[in-house]
Amino acid sequence: MEKPDPDAPPEWRLEFPEPAPTEPVGELQLWASCSEPDQVSVSLLFEGEAVDPDAVTRLLGLVPTVQKRTGERSTLLFAGLETGFWRLMGAQRVSGSSVEAEILGLLARLPPPGPVWEELRPLGGQLFCGLFLEVWNRECHLSPAVLSAALERHLMLRLDIYYEPGNPLTGSDEDEDE
Repeated sequence: MEKPDPDAPPEWRLEFPEPAPTEPVGELQLWASCSEPDQVSVSLLFEGEAVDPDAVTRLLGLVPTVQKRTGERSTLLFAGLETGFWRLMGAQRVSGSSVEAEILGLLARLPPPGPVWEELRPLGGQLFCGLFLEVWNRECHLSPAVLSAALERHLMLRLDIYYEPGNPLTGSDEDEDE
C-alpha cells in the first residue's frame, strides 16, 4: 500500500450510500466560524464575606450597578448568595465588539494601578466576562497589555461561556420554511 504524500493538498469528496442519488438531495452550506463571540459583557466583581460595598465604592469612586452586604436579605437575583457582593457592569451583551475592547472600556473607568488596588487585593476582584455564542467555534484574544492591566490590579479573569444555538445566518432557531 502506498503511503499518502504529507505535502499533498487534502482530497475532499462527498460520499453517498449505494446507489448514489439521481436527483439533488438538498443544499450544502459550509461556513467557518472562528471570530469573536457574538455578544460579550464585562463587569468588575467583588464577592465574599469580607466585601463591604460602601468601602469598595469609596475606594473606587464609582457607584456599583448592584451591591449586597453579607447577612443582608437577598433579592431573587441573589437568592443563593449569602456573602457580600459589589458589581460594576460595563455594557450588557454588546454585539460587534471584542472581549478585549469591553475589558479596556471598563478598566478606563477605574483608578489606575496603585494603592487603591493594593487595598482591594484581599477581596479577590474579578473581571467577569460573559461570552455568548450563537454557533460553535468562537475565539477571543487577550493581548499582553490587557492581561497586564488585569494583573496590575490583582484581578482574576473569569470567562463564563454561553452557547445559545441558532441559525448562523439569522440567529434564530426557527425553520425559515415554517
